[in-house]
Amino acid sequence: MSQALKVGDKVLGNFEGSGRWVEARIESIQDPDTCHIRFQSGEYFTGAHLDVIREFRPFEEGDKVHAVSRRSGKWHSGTIAKVHPLGTYDVDFDSGGEERHLEHDLIIKDHNLEKPV
Repeated sequence: MSQALKVGDKVLGNFEGSGRWVEARIESIQDPDTCHIRFQSGEYFTGAHLDVIREFRPFEEGDKVHAVSRRSGKWHSGTIAKVHPLGTYDVDFDSGGEERHLEHDLIIKDHNLEKPV
């Protein structure tokens, strides 16, 4: 993480070790490497080590990403077309398809592609 965690910070937590990175908040700090987080669902994770927490970075329109197609269940490259107020995103796939109102945990930033100018 690029900065020290603080109580109330929004983060992504590896939900039940499933590999799904879900929005959460820091509830308390035990030590510099361990904290308690509460997921949006209300579930509480005690003793979360930094390896199961990522910095929350919302996507912006124009970001190049990889996202899951609900139809195929596969990851595809695309672009964030719209950011919705409640934290979901519309993605236009490079292949021509689209997904609407995808949750944050179904999208990853493509650090190998640059945002168009």
